[in-house]
Amino acid sequence: MHLLLAPVGTGKSFVMAGSISELARTGRLQRVLILAPAALAAQWKYLLSDLGREPVVIDGRTLRLLREQTGGAPDKWPNGIYAMSIDLAKRPDVQDLVAAIPWDLVAVDEAHALAGQRLRLVEGLASRQPAPAVLLATRVRSKGTEAFTERAVLFDWSEAVAKFRSGAGAEAPLVRSIRSYRRSDEEIAVALQVLSAARELGQMRAMVLLQRAASSISSLEDSLVRWVEDPDQPRDHRGALEGLLQQVEQLRGDSRLECFNALVEELVGNGVGYVVVFCEYRTTQEYLAAAVERLDFPDYQLHGGMDAARRSEVLDTFITEGGLLITTSASEGVSLNFVEAVIHYDLPLSPAAFAQREGRYHRYGRRQPCTVYFLDDETRALPLEGLLLRMAQKVNLVSDDLDVDMDGLIRRVLDYGREGKP
Repeated sequence: MHLLLAPVGTGKSFVMAGSISELARTGRLQRVLILAPAALAAQWKYLLSDLGREPVVIDGRTLRLLREQTGGAPDKWPNGIYAMSIDLAKRPDVQDLVAAIPWDLVAVDEAHALAGQRLRLVEGLASRQPAPAVLLATRVRSKGTEAFTERAVLFDWSEAVAKFRSGAGAEAPLVRSIRSYRRSDEEIAVALQVLSAARELGQMRAMVLLQRAASSISSLEDSLVRWVEDPDQPRDHRGALEGLLQQVEQLRGDSRLECFNALVEELVGNGVGYVVVFCEYRTTQEYLAAAVERLDFPDYQLHGGMDAARRSEVLDTFITEGGLLITTSASEGVSLNFVEAVIHYDLPLSPAAFAQREGRYHRYGRRQPCTVYFLDDETRALPLEGLLLRMAQKVNLVSDDLDVDMDGLIRRVLDYGREGKP
């Protein structure tokens, strides 16, 4: 058992992925399980794909297929590298299966968040016989990691990082900046209708609808079209969604997009050569890419649908020539320490996911100044936007308090309109 303690931005994920890839290549690892928070599980696919390994990301559907393929026999699972949400793995019906599979290595990312069922899951994996090798990666010491400290080999990078930072000259700080805009009355009416429709949906779809609306008009419209065309959608839900879709299709402007365009034009005019834009959805990404096509500034897209070779090609061109890189979570695991400006067009739901995102450009040893921009609607028409912005502003990259009560967050957002206040 090994415990790797290092701050965000120091390369824990790179080291872990490189080690796993090399050990698998040389035949020393046959079956590997990587456990991570749901928002970060896909990161491992990108990291390992870039190293020539193709992991299987396990979700509910993939799990069912593997169970059918193996006849429910844990020892029949195919060899390979599997990345899985630790919250899926901790479910009682899944935990027994995961614990029974003969893993060579179990790697746990964000191990500082181990508690409750998560902790019991990892303790069970570590105590089975024969026991797999266990690798825990964490940014801080926590109650969850204390359970393993006495029996783990500790690699603590904290002192080395502090020494590096103090001896290599002052780091260039990140400057956070808010760009405010105001939604039009027409856009506010649509936002209120989104809240009304969300209250009629189940909890999961309500949050998807709210997050899509907070991302972009294009992303919202994409979801509404698919849901309206879904034959399994209840009739009363479909009626509400059809009405909302008509309102969205009739919108004549997008204040958020106009704010983004003005900001990009300003950066280009000021000679900023390397800009990265983060968003959550491919539809939003394409929406933004179309908006900046008119500028004499090269733009690139990085998303999960690209294979490793194409991802590397895009990144190499961006690094060499500069421009505007618009990326989804496919940039997880990529070092963007050289960029001069960052725009968060929208924000992830999870503080841990935002910390990982920020770790891409706020890496230790950064010497070049960087300005980080957030977009803020002064009307607070979509309350989720304001909540996510406040969350992002409070995230401390050396804190272990990065969990979020999703049920509570949904309730706060849906109660917004009823209470008449944020």
